[in-house]
Amino acid sequence: MLTISDNTATDVLIRRVGIERVRARLAGLGFTGFHLPGTIQHEFDTAARDAGFASWEAMADAVRDAPPEEGEAMWQRVLTSPGMRPQTTWPHWSARSGATRPVPSKPARTCAG
Repeated sequence: MLTISDNTATDVLIRRVGIERVRARLAGLGFTGFHLPGTIQHEFDTAARDAGFASWEAMADAVRDAPPEEGEAMWQRVLTSPGMRPQTTWPHWSARSGATRPVPSKPARTCAG
């Protein structure tokens, strides 16, 4: 059972086995309502670029360094960008995977130990 989401490990797996094999496996399991264009880092960077930042890291730096209200506005811009819109829903995912509930992910440095 997965208890902690680990985006870094997911990206390592995608790079190791290849995105095409991951897509094929997901399709074989019936997960056809979404598209996985690349690694999780790629997805985060795409969302940040959609909101006007060079990368996820650049967005995080800008939010951290901004006054609270400006940082919140930047974060909201990223959260509502096309790259952050889900391609599937939790009920669809859980019904297919047997998962019990989503767990928010943490940055890689939080999970590293």
